[in-house]
Amino acid sequence: MSTTTLPDPGSNVGIAAHATEDFVQAPVLFSGEGRINTTNEPIGQNTTIVYGQVVGRSSGKIVPAVLGTTEAIGVALVAITTGAGGSGTIAVARSGTLNPDAAVWDATYDTAEKKRLAFEATATPIYVKAPKTA
Repeated sequence: MSTTTLPDPGSNVGIAAHATEDFVQAPVLFSGEGRINTTNEPIGQNTTIVYGQVVGRSSGKIVPAVLGTTEAIGVALVAITTGAGGSGTIAVARSGTLNPDAAVWDATYDTAEKKRLAFEATATPIYVKAPKTA
């Protein structure tokens, strides 16, 4: 969220003023290591996917990945909510080096090890690795 304070030009003409802004930087979802390939995947009705969510497939449609139920195949690059009659496609990253702290995981991925291994059983070349810090 940004906050800007500007002077009242009527009473302060010619007097130096300032502006301030506050920025919140979101963590980087993918690091610079490895190529990020995307596909458009079908999404069914009554589904909510958020940006950065780890996703899988159920009945050929994209859904949030749940450990032990829905195999992780990628990461959603957009947010979408479909209604009862809704459907369409969603952009999904299918390769790259994923920052586990920036992704949205189902509660079943409750340890760093489970997150690291999330994509191991698939042909999806997504590697889970926190970015280097300065």
